[in-house]
Amino acid sequence: MKRRRMFPLFLCFALLLPLAGCSTLLEREYRVETVHSEQNPAGNDSILRADSYESMVFAIRQLVGDGAEHGVIRLYNYTGNVGTDLAAACLEVKQKDPLGAYAVDYMTHTFTRIVSYFELDVTIVYRRTPEQIRSIVSATGSRAVEEVLQTALSQFSPSATLRLSYFKEDEDLRGLLEDAYFASPDAAFGMPGCSIALYPDSGSERIVELNLTYPDGRQTLLDQKTRLNASANRLKAESTADTPKKTAAAIYSLLARQISYAGERQGKDTAFDGILNRKAGSCGIALSYKLLCDKAGLPCTVVRGARNGRPWYWNIVRADGVSGHVDLAAGISSGAPRFRLSPDRDMEGAYSWARQNYPVCKAV
Repeated sequence: MKRRRMFPLFLCFALLLPLAGCSTLLEREYRVETVHSEQNPAGNDSILRADSYESMVFAIRQLVGDGAEHGVIRLYNYTGNVGTDLAAACLEVKQKDPLGAYAVDYMTHTFTRIVSYFELDVTIVYRRTPEQIRSIVSATGSRAVEEVLQTALSQFSPSATLRLSYFKEDEDLRGLLEDAYFASPDAAFGMPGCSIALYPDSGSERIVELNLTYPDGRQTLLDQKTRLNASANRLKAESTADTPKKTAAAIYSLLARQISYAGERQGKDTAFDGILNRKAGSCGIALSYKLLCDKAGLPCTVVRGARNGRPWYWNIVRADGVSGHVDLAAGISSGAPRFRLSPDRDMEGAYSWARQNYPVCKAV
């Protein structure tokens, strides 16, 4: 799927990743964030070394990255005001470093002159657990962010924390959450509510924390997911054909026989409604079709657009090298379902959608 154009966001969705580099999120990459500290040159791993304000800040950041509650830094050849600069360095890490802003409650510090160097003692009190810090995922690229969110949604996780590089205030995290939701039809049981917190308040590198609220309890949702997948697997076995296009057509025909159109409910219906309850609006029907296409290995997208000026959902499917629109809900509601991979030009007029976000469908 083409990436959606990003809209102004903030105030709402909280992510989580390290930031560094371009003006937009371009690469597809993510990893679990772990921090490794270099060995102290003196051979004592518990004592760090610094010789400038910048290296002092780096050492304190290293302590935070290691989750240390106490650390000793030896400061050599320093000509500045040690007390003032140590306080400023601790405050900088606490307020401006993404991990410091996210994880640290406060720091205390003292220093002692020892002949040729200063010994700095730093104590760190955290407001996050080690498990929360370890759960931070670093991601580069909007596709990587969507995959992290898709994993969280598929497990009905209450939160997701990302460290992002090159983060911009106009990145539409809510749009990525919506993309992730419709990419997971077996777990799309109602768009979760989302609150977002950003650490720090400004800057290109951020940790984003997203807190998610689901329409039901986690165990209930997991049970529904299990039941839905079991039913979908049975239907997939009934609709497998010898070519991708024939399989797409068989899935269409099977669901057209099983699901009745229930009218629009502002996109709140689901594949569970379509496949198990056998009654859904265009959203539930499109999610049902995508779920079976996913099971069959057919690339399939849920399109969020409008039909005759009203919100409507349908699919774009790729089969036998051709991408085309498939509107099963329209076929069911008209009483004359007929499978066809429609090009973009045949959808013009009655349908509208953000074309830049979806595959191009050409006539063959």
